[in-house]
Amino acid sequence: MKRFSINPIVYDWIFWISVTVVVVWMVLKAAGIIQSPAWQVLLPYAGSLVAVVAYFQKTGRQLQKIDHLDRDFHEFRSKAELRFDEIKDGLHKHDNRLIRIEAKLA
Repeated sequence: MKRFSINPIVYDWIFWISVTVVVVWMVLKAAGIIQSPAWQVLLPYAGSLVAVVAYFQKTGRQLQKIDHLDRDFHEFRSKAELRFDEIKDGLHKHDNRLIRIEAKLA
């Protein structure tokens, strides 16, 4: 079953559109152009709520990406340490062989 996911850019658009709606509403209300009933007074609060939710969604996705990168880095580091140990062991074997060869030649 395919999981439904929203493109993170959508959250940016939702955030900026809701902030724009709130700012435009505040300017028009302050200028006296908007004479609104009580239920419309709640419009900037609803817009602000949408902006906050979009912001936290975006932040949550960024934190998930950071967590994923952190796990990848730790996995890479453990593999690199194992590879380094293998190289060090191989180098130690070659060093021992070189010492034996030098002892035979001397």
